[in-house]
Formats: sequence, structure tokens, C-alpha cells
Amino acid sequence: MSPVYGIDLGTTYSVLAMIDANGQPVALRNSEGEDTTPSAVYFGGPGRQPIVGRTAQESAIVEPDKVVTLIKRQMGLDVPYDFDGVVHSPASISALILRKLVDDARREGGHEVEKAVITVPAYFGTQEREATREAGRLAGLDVIDILNEPLAAAFAFGVHTEGQRTVLVYDLGGGTFDATVLRMGPEGFQEVYTDGDHELGGADWDRRIVELLGDRFRSEHPDVSDPFDDPETEAEMRRDAEEAKRKLSDKVAHTVRVRHDGRTTTVELTRDEFESITEDLLRQTVDLVRETLDQARSRGVDRVDDVLLVGGSTRMPAVAARLAADLGLDARHYKPDLAVAFGAARFALEEELRRLDASGNAGGAAELARATDLTRDEVERIMIAKVVRTTTRAYGVACYLGGRRDKLRFDHLITAGEALPFAEEHDYATVSDEQPGVDVRVYEQASKDLSADLEDCRAVVDRTLVFSEPRPAGWPLRISFGIGPDGVLTVRAVETRTGRELTFDHEVE
Repeated sequence: MSPVYGIDLGTTYSVLAMIDANGQPVALRNSEGEDTTPSAVYFGGPGRQPIVGRTAQESAIVEPDKVVTLIKRQMGLDVPYDFDGVVHSPASISALILRKLVDDARREGGHEVEKAVITVPAYFGTQEREATREAGRLAGLDVIDILNEPLAAAFAFGVHTEGQRTVLVYDLGGGTFDATVLRMGPEGFQEVYTDGDHELGGADWDRRIVELLGDRFRSEHPDVSDPFDDPETEAEMRRDAEEAKRKLSDKVAHTVRVRHDGRTTTVELTRDEFESITEDLLRQTVDLVRETLDQARSRGVDRVDDVLLVGGSTRMPAVAARLAADLGLDARHYKPDLAVAFGAARFALEEELRRLDASGNAGGAAELARATDLTRDEVERIMIAKVVRTTTRAYGVACYLGGRRDKLRFDHLITAGEALPFAEEHDYATVSDEQPGVDVRVYEQASKDLSADLEDCRAVVDRTLVFSEPRPAGWPLRISFGIGPDGVLTVRAVETRTGRELTFDHEVE
């Protein structure tokens, strides 16, 4: 029976994990002997294979224009990367990172990685999730599921807890931030509410240090060129900034030297100064946590038992201190670099067991349970436990609201925070005589704030229901939305009087 794996496809670092023969999660080390692989890709030139990982990260110092980093922030966007006449997409570049993880696992440990759960920020929308699944396909993987990172972290943590508990996961990675409240216990896991920002992460803290280094250099050497005009100097400052951030988690001061145009500036950066120039970034995360807790309370959560700090950037002392000072939360670290991959591996194993059991392959389920040292009680718990996810965005259709035909508006059919599976339907009508059909335009709310303006949304699909003959104005229609536990949105548009329909699926969760 083939093992299943969990992958944390991170903005700055990625991890591949599995459940071993002792029933414990383990990270599969890469060819450099490390648990984490830098999510960096170096395109060396025509006819040369792209290089992924530590070497690519280091190459950014000397050839920054040939290295792609932070690609996760571009997932779901139509952003082409042209290297030597070959155009790459964010999904295809992410596939190279996945392929590095998979190939290293085979070479270093003999692991044939075929089936995997890949994690994404909870606040990723439709297009980002589809791009992530496409990256998995391009890397040759059978993607079992796309799992929210905070849920994965809670999944890893929940193995070690007993009874019913409510958990807040504060997940600050290299490029994204999520705050999620979950309930977990013997009967399973339930997402209550999630909020976040997929353009806020540790890289933004690094950028503030880079800006400070550049300012110090310019003030000390006003007679030479700007260090930001030299891509190599800027790349070196970015590397030094990341190291400074790490050092300042353990030390109260760290020295950085900026070398540019034959000059050197020595910058003594203190932790207090670092926390001062990044205070607004931390405040953004705390505000999102506060909103998440408020929304969770409105859904019946009266207390939080555990606050988990996940993601390498949570090692900054200011994170736990600020959560305690502003919100009275006693937070603790839980495997900051590995929890997401470990939880994805556990989730992948349990989902595969359920699939085998549901398909009647009891022998395969038993073999997989034995291979990962699961007891009979643990297998029974897995079969009983459920994972309830929630929508992270609102979805709806474009229509004329309130009888006004001057402007199309966004009519919400599904709002954020709804437990899955979920279904909703609304009645509509044609607006013109001799109308040949209707365009069914599905939109996703671009932010957590509900708005009827299409400018605040983004289209995710556009289909047309063609009538058998032109219809008069006021011809009744019904549009139904349903999202299953697998995160697939099913849209059904029906002519109420004739039953003629248009039905299509679209992955959103």
C-alpha cells in the first residue's frame, strides 16, 4: 500500500512530511540534509534545468534577475515569468519546488511520493487554490486534498490532546498570515472562523530592515549611487535582513554591514528598533486576530483553550508579547516550521484510510494502518471523526438588484464562515423581452467585507444558459449554490417553468 504525504508549500520555505512506521510525523530531508527547503527557483540559462532550494536562494545574491522567490504570493494571478524564451506561470514555478521535494525524498530515502495533501493559507481564494492544485498536477502528484494551513497545524497538535478544546491558530509564515479558531475533540475538527492576509508575512518584516539598511547607507554615503539601484546589493541586504530578524529573536542587538560601490556602512540594529519599525505590521495581525475572535464569539465560542503560534516568523518575541498585552492571550509555539506539514501528513493518512474503507478495500486500509503503527482504537477514532471546514470567502452572482437596471451588482448567495457542506438558492428573472438566455457570472468577494459592488469582487467563472426560444422580461429563473465538504462549488441555473438548466462545478475551498 503506497504511503501518503503532506506538503507545506510555503512562501519562503517548503516541507514534505509523512507518518512513519512508528506512527509519528517526520519531515523528509532534502539533498542538503535539511528539513526545510527554500522556495526559491534559479533559472540558469538556455538548456539548463532550473535549480530549486538553497543554491537558488544563494544565487539571488549574484544573479537576482534569474531567481524567483515569494511565488506563493502570485498564485492564482496571470503573471508570466519569461526566462530565455520560456514562459512560466506561478503554478509551473511552484511545481518545480514540489518536484524538488519529491525527487529529494526518492534519492535520499527511497520514498516514491505519489499521493499528497498540499496546504494553503486559509484565506486563499478560488483561483489561488486551483493554481496550487495545478502545481501539484504539474509535479506529477495525485493531490488528495487542498488543506488550510491553520487546520493542518491544529490537526498535528490535536493528536496530543484529549477532550473537547477550542484552539486559536496564529499562523505567520514567510509571506502570509492567518488567524483561525477551531473546535477539536474525539468527534473531529471544526473550523469556526478564519481571517487573514495572504500578502502579509515575515518577508514584510525583512523588507523593513532592508529599507532601514538602505536609509543608513544613503545618509552615510550621499555621494555614491543608491544601493537599491544595484540588484545584487539589494539581494544581499535581503539575505542579511532575514538573518538579522532571526538573530534578534534570541539577541537584543545584531550588526549588519552594507557594502555597495566600494563603501561600507555598519548598522547596529537593536531588537527595540526592529520592533519599532515593524510595529504597524504586528498590529495588523493583532487586529485580524481580534476580528476572528469577535466572529467566533458570534458563532458560540465563549473561550479559547489554546493559542498556537505557527510559522517561523512567530519566533519574534514581540508576537507572543503583543498577543498577551493587547488580547490577554497566553500563546505558545508549536513546531513553528513543521506543524503544518506534520498535520497535512496526518490528515492525508486519515483521508486515505477513510477512502479505502468507503470503497470496501478493507485489506488496503488494514495494510496502511499496520504500516503506520495505528492501533485498532486509533483506526476506529479516525473513522468516527469528522473534519468540518468553513467558507473563507463570500460567493454570489452578478444581477440587477432592486429592479434597477443601471448597474450590475453582486448578490451574495454564500457568505464567509459558513460550515461545509452548505447550500443556498435565490430566484431571479430576465430583464428584457426577447431575451435569448442568461449569463451566469459567479463572483468571489475579494475581501472579508461584504459589498454589492462588483469592483470589490473578482469573477471566477462565466457560463451562459441558452433558452430554447427567446423569453419575455420577468421570465423566472432559480440559481442554486452548493459547496460540498470537498470544497467544490456546484452552480445550477434553472428556467423555473420549463426545467431547462445549466449545471457546472467549480472548486472553491
